[in-house]
Amino acid sequence: MSGPIELRTATLNDAKTLYDWRNDPLTRKNSLNQQEIPFASHQSWLSDVLLDKDRHLLIALDSSGVAVGTGRADFDGKFYELSWSIAPNKRGQGLGQKLVRALTDQFQPAQASIRQDNISSIKIAEAVGFTRVAVTDDGVMLFQLD
Repeated sequence: MSGPIELRTATLNDAKTLYDWRNDPLTRKNSLNQQEIPFASHQSWLSDVLLDKDRHLLIALDSSGVAVGTGRADFDGKFYELSWSIAPNKRGQGLGQKLVRALTDQFQPAQASIRQDNISSIKIAEAVGFTRVAVTDDGVMLFQLD
């Protein structure tokens, strides 16, 4: 996939797309929270996130303006905790690295918590310049970029 990734702020109009992406089986497998989320809970979560000044929920657009993924940056007072996901039908096209580079262009210092078995996200984090700084007892790797 050629061309840059553009990020735009998510809106309530993105609820169904984000819900579908979030409940995709591979997305759930790679998420820290692997539970399927009911739509009503998702809508409530989305409304809260959009009002929170320390959380940035973004939609990634390819060069033709098509939504190809999502990224989030939650500020904890020291770091932006980044998380990302590529739309199921857009995986394997190199978009993950472009999405994370776009996120780190806007949000630094950054960190990411990634499950040890989420090889794709680990490779993306390392390719973008994150360094592994810790592994928790439950198999979550903490990466930082500053």
